[in-house]
Amino acid sequence: MKMYEYLKKYIPGGNEINDNWFVPLYKRDILEAEKYLGFSFPSLLKDFYLNIGYGCLRSPHDPPKDYKFYGKNEILPPLVAAHFYKGIIEHHTIEEKQEALNYDEDYWFSHETLEYTTPGDLPFFEIGDSSSFLMMKPQSEFPNTVYDIGGDIVEKEFKDFIWKLYYKDPSYYSENW
Repeated sequence: MKMYEYLKKYIPGGNEINDNWFVPLYKRDILEAEKYLGFSFPSLLKDFYLNIGYGCLRSPHDPPKDYKFYGKNEILPPLVAAHFYKGIIEHHTIEEKQEALNYDEDYWFSHETLEYTTPGDLPFFEIGDSSSFLMMKPQSEFPNTVYDIGGDIVEKEFKDFIWKLYYKDPSYYSENW
């Protein structure tokens, strides 16, 4: 069984506020973003992109009937993550959307958040409102570790981070904030 098999049922998914949804990617989409970056994505993130795609994980495995989640919880498209890494913090014109592989959504990374990142931080996960992101450090000793914006470890392995979002709580990462 593949590592993220439990999420395949959300490809392609809806856009309900509490819905989990993912858009599949072609390998060329990932390679294009890596070429732009000048290095490869962390292996577990790349595997996720190849097997699931990008999208939102907002509902747990077995949500209560009245479950509500108001964050974004989006694993960013690879080229958008690459742009944020390079300091390109807005994608909202038609041309920018086309350059970013025709993503329908506007993607912004706030100037204030950019100031808190350190060189080597790859914003890959938007928590909400274009100012809250989780990072990976692809060129570090631990490229598959997930960090908060302050550099604290959220999860040592990306695969465990995804599993806990789904099987524990879509906002478990905020327990220590």
